[in-house]
Amino acid sequence: MFGVFPLGIAAHLSLHKWDGIGAMQYVGFEQFHRLLDDGQFWQSVLTTVEVFVMSQIPMVVAALAAAFVLSSDRPCLRGLYQTVHFLPQVTSIVVIAIVFQLLFGSNFGMINRLLVAVGFPSVEWMASTRGADTVIALMIIWRGFGYPVIFFMAGMAATPPELYRRSN
Repeated sequence: MFGVFPLGIAAHLSLHKWDGIGAMQYVGFEQFHRLLDDGQFWQSVLTTVEVFVMSQIPMVVAALAAAFVLSSDRPCLRGLYQTVHFLPQVTSIVVIAIVFQLLFGSNFGMINRLLVAVGFPSVEWMASTRGADTVIALMIIWRGFGYPVIFFMAGMAATPPELYRRSN
């Protein structure tokens, strides 16, 4: 109901020209042809793929490493670590955007202050496509880190311990 119905409505609307007020005009696949000929569309697809690769691969690797550390035989502060890793999942995206603005802001961002303090020039993170893509990828990694950690930990907990032992 909440997935298929809106998808059907979106498909229906995509085949019509409509200003939201007047009558709909059926145009078929004309809008899709126009979209496929648009250079900005392909640039946005490329940017989306770049941000996906920049965020998902490091997130999975880091989540696997964190799950390995959290699943080890050293249970000290495990609950605290699990809470810290899962906290971004329950944090509002608005709060996360504000935190990342404070971290990567051009004038007063803490990352730039740290860079200047150690002798590097400050970076205009949001002034370039590459910088903005990097910040967005980092935000996605931080936001989505908790679930893969939990999934990997569940898989490690369900794996028999004898499979972890080295054979000579």
